[in-house]
Amino acid sequence: MYFFKNSIYNFNLGDLLSGYTINESFIFKEYREYIDFLNVLYLRVTPKIVITTQDFLLPDFYFAKVANFQNIQTITHQHGEIPNSEKSLYSVLFSDYFMCWGEVSKERLKRSINEDRIKIVGTTKFGKIRAKNSFIKENILITPTVFPLHQLKFILSNTLIEIKDFNNIIIKTHPSQNTKEIKDVIDEICKLNEITTNIKVIGSEEGLIDLLDNAFILINIKSGAYLEGVLSGTSLIDLDLDEVNSSLFQNADAFIKVSDLKNEIAKRKSDSKYNESIIRNQNLLLKKNIFSSTLETEIEFVKGLL
Repeated sequence: MYFFKNSIYNFNLGDLLSGYTINESFIFKEYREYIDFLNVLYLRVTPKIVITTQDFLLPDFYFAKVANFQNIQTITHQHGEIPNSEKSLYSVLFSDYFMCWGEVSKERLKRSINEDRIKIVGTTKFGKIRAKNSFIKENILITPTVFPLHQLKFILSNTLIEIKDFNNIIIKTHPSQNTKEIKDVIDEICKLNEITTNIKVIGSEEGLIDLLDNAFILINIKSGAYLEGVLSGTSLIDLDLDEVNSSLFQNADAFIKVSDLKNEIAKRKSDSKYNESIIRNQNLLLKKNIFSSTLETEIEFVKGLL
């Protein structure tokens, strides 16, 4: 029997640090009814294994912890790139095992998790690198992560001033951001700096993949959208805000300072061989990080535990 749960809830790192990683009793007192429900559920369903999306998500945490108390094996798995940092949501593992995408993920997880608990299983999340359409792309797509509004304004102002000579600039807002608020910020930036180029701000009305299909360059600002960018075959720029070496697949070609944006974009537009070499390198790094697994698939690993 397979039992699936749906989850629409998440929480932030502050909740994680003030909650169960430091003081688990706090969370257990607050969610006694949820724990009682799971105890009854497991007695009725009698699972041999409980698999969660990511056990740092609050519901998944309870599914894993209650299963642990009942001596039920637990597995969680990788959702996005494992940050190149010892301090991340992936640094704490509540399940017995973690299924990850490839060798790079495993090496990063080994900093805080015993190697025996980490299993490389690849991923079907990104099945292949998408082929670009043959017609020429001109759009410059910018994907910022969530910043406080004053910080976002500062970053976008510097970025847009540097690339104001290019046309067809699109800013794709993060799903959790207020698109109108960002539009107002862009209007203010353009007026203050006499930027007259065509800049569009797009929210959830248009999907990221469709935007990437028509983008020549993706300027990624600390966002997970870089992964879709690489998979779409888009020439990637990972904006350097703090002069810290890029953790995104250790992709040195993509790591560009704001002051170098104009020249770098112009070079990629004018020198097709240079741009093609950038994309080839992206594809190689992607395969190394995600498609390098020759071991068990997720289902084979689960079957082995059963």
